[in-house]
Amino acid sequence: MAHINLRYTRNAVRQRWCRVAGFTLLELIITMAVLAVMAAYGIPQFSQMMERNRTVRLAQELKGILIQGKSEAVMRNQKLQLTALTDGGVLSGGTDYSDGNWYIVLHEPSAAVGTLAEASNNAIALLHGTKFDQNTFRINGTISDGRLAYFTSRRGAPNVDISLSISDSSQTLSVQGNKFTGRIYACSTGGKAYGFEGC
Repeated sequence: MAHINLRYTRNAVRQRWCRVAGFTLLELIITMAVLAVMAAYGIPQFSQMMERNRTVRLAQELKGILIQGKSEAVMRNQKLQLTALTDGGVLSGGTDYSDGNWYIVLHEPSAAVGTLAEASNNAIALLHGTKFDQNTFRINGTISDGRLAYFTSRRGAPNVDISLSISDSSQTLSVQGNKFTGRIYACSTGGKAYGFEGC
């Protein structure tokens, strides 16, 4: 019967394993090349996803402040005003705003909202455009003194039709309020997109 030296066998296996562990230079170069190709493809896709999410979120925020205006007017049994402003004055209809320097305020008609500080103190709801400075925001139609609409106390419907547009590099969404039905909705102007039906 032969005697096996287990100490020698373990040491030989350990030494062989140490020589095999690790990567060759060629394996590292191939791995880095594959990662570079994946990153080159993934980064534009990620930025498009972020742009899409920002556009959808702005549409939902605008829709939400209109719905809140409608609900608050009925709940409080008083007329409420929706005003669109910048730090330097009021927004005008038909003009594109893409710097994020705008805000929309839901407030009582007698409340002072001429500056951002006043709007912050007197607002029932306030939507500031700084988070959406990469989107183009537009009020479709004409408005006077920044007043988008009044919400009536009886039905909560706006006193005028409201149409707001939000654009990014590929799509335009619209948030609308109907003065007759009181319906507030968001849609895509270019057919079904971003989870919204076409207008």
